[in-house]
Amino acid sequence: MDTKEAIGCLRQLVKAMVSARVRDKAGWRDWRRVNEALIAECLAYEQQPGMPPATSLMSAHFHPELPLIGLNYTGAAHNILHAHPNGWTLPLRYCRGIVFDRRGVLRALPFLKFFNYGEHPETNGASTDEFEATEKHDGHLGIVFRYRGQFILTTRGTFTHGTSIIGNRLLTERAIRNNWEREYPANLTLLVEVIHPDTKVHLEYGGREDLIVIGARDTRTLQDYGYNQLVGFAQRFGLPHTQLFYFQTIEELRQCVQTTEVLDREGFVARFPDGRRIKFKFYGYLGVMFSAKLTFGYVLRRIMAGDLDDRLAMMPREDSTRASQWAVQAMTVRDWSGTPKERWTRLYGLLPEGENTPNNKTTCREFIRWIDQGGSD
Repeated sequence: MDTKEAIGCLRQLVKAMVSARVRDKAGWRDWRRVNEALIAECLAYEQQPGMPPATSLMSAHFHPELPLIGLNYTGAAHNILHAHPNGWTLPLRYCRGIVFDRRGVLRALPFLKFFNYGEHPETNGASTDEFEATEKHDGHLGIVFRYRGQFILTTRGTFTHGTSIIGNRLLTERAIRNNWEREYPANLTLLVEVIHPDTKVHLEYGGREDLIVIGARDTRTLQDYGYNQLVGFAQRFGLPHTQLFYFQTIEELRQCVQTTEVLDREGFVARFPDGRRIKFKFYGYLGVMFSAKLTFGYVLRRIMAGDLDDRLAMMPREDSTRASQWAVQAMTVRDWSGTPKERWTRLYGLLPEGENTPNNKTTCREFIRWIDQGGSD
């Protein structure tokens, strides 16, 4: 399947929703419950053991005033399909904020979902290919397009809330200032990083408010523009653009990010001639990110995944020490007696105050099952 076919599948899905008069989130939720087979077909998705149903993989969002429908993959897809890479079908990967109108016309074409190096089979074997490496910013993705004379910025999941409100304000200011009405091509989707104190993830940008051009697509030709074209668009619209860095090989790029000393940058995105993109994050940034997630339940999940030691090596010493102590405490369950329920209930009782959630209760059950199946050997 290629991009044109994948978008055709999603168009079919949108037309089916429109035919059923689905106009809002509530209507989408009702419709998807009785259309699992159709959704799976449109996503080219075949559910295998351990994989979530197609209805839990994507959601639709609707513009409150304009006849626009956006599609977005869900947290279930993000969190579960890493263990089932074949579940990331091409149509599902385009559910990253893609927008159609209610006639099924493609209006905004975002990036295809892409992965961290080593996270997906697609990222392997790229070491000898030519590539462009640009800076990866720590904000929120904004998807900019023009419709019925309006300039619109949407995020992956909403037209009207949170980052979309901030992004549209910045967009309006810059569109007026730089005469976008005359300059902006009808079929252009501009991909920007929304930088603002309220879109901060882990890094500080000193109160900066901006839209940084990081990509561009053509909804008619489906072209994915390279770096030189991005610079041209940025200059044309009066916007900053992501910076280009030079590496001879992917291995050189990998070596660059393998430092815990860099704490004020996220990393790079490598783009290949065939359109593939791969993320490379500085170990220092990953350490900050892992520390932000650090809970007893998180340690249990990382023990089961087998990557706790790798993550500890990237964390600041204080956090890695605390995580190590939790790991030692968790592994004492190997010596506990009693039924599985008695043991996971006891393990759940060890969790710090504030972590007594249904999700962590499930994690404790899974951890005892993992131990009983020899996972700690």
